[in-house]
Amino acid sequence: MINASQKKKCLFSLSYIALFFTLSCTKDIKYEFDTVVINTTDFEQCEYEQCPEVHIETLALLQPPTLKTVVDTALARYYHDLLTIQGQAVPSLRQDVQAYLNNAQTAYPEDSILSETHELEITTLPSFYNNDILSLQTFTYEYAGGAHGYSKLYYHHFDVATALPLSPLDLIKDVPAFTAFAKAYIAQKNAQNQAQQSELPKFGNQKFILPEVIGLTGEGVHLYYQLFEINDFQQQPAEVIIPWELAQDYLRF
Repeated sequence: MINASQKKKCLFSLSYIALFFTLSCTKDIKYEFDTVVINTTDFEQCEYEQCPEVHIETLALLQPPTLKTVVDTALARYYHDLLTIQGQAVPSLRQDVQAYLNNAQTAYPEDSILSETHELEITTLPSFYNNDILSLQTFTYEYAGGAHGYSKLYYHHFDVATALPLSPLDLIKDVPAFTAFAKAYIAQKNAQNQAQQSELPKFGNQKFILPEVIGLTGEGVHLYYQLFEINDFQQQPAEVIIPWELAQDYLRF
């Protein structure tokens, strides 16, 4: 007959064994990517016509298969919006680039200085991933005339468990608390590095806001303010990375 003390020990042992079995059977998610590269030289028309200099380096997700459809769909839609004019329907990335080249060639004469110096570079890379989340970073640079080119940064986030895309605010457990924390962190960084880090966000007397672009990287949480996102006088993108050890308590993942 098992007495109360023995029963308690037995239940504890069974619970410990079950916990050990669960932990030992939990496998890390395996991520595998294939690189997709498209250049101007891939298009026959550019052998005898002046084309913009285009370089695209993106990825196709191979593993885990549960995320493949949602990742492929999100990237295809994003690249399509970047490369084509609204209303153009094309079924592949290569044809998106073809449409971009055609649109650029009709925008100005082939022998103009602009057509010779026009360039576009888009790169997508994984910025962070674990068993819970996958984050991809896409950087875009385009020069199509004028004094300066235009750059843009964007992050895609995906929930591994649900295989659904996440918005930047979906990453955060308590948005008001994180907003207050980020405001204080940026103010402290500005006070410490006024001369050294001119790219830090500077709000002055304006109301603090989180940026539209929030990313996860190996270093921490990336807050990236696009041109003019803070105010009309912002002359360049502003950014800061909050280290993991400071930000992790505010995150859902």
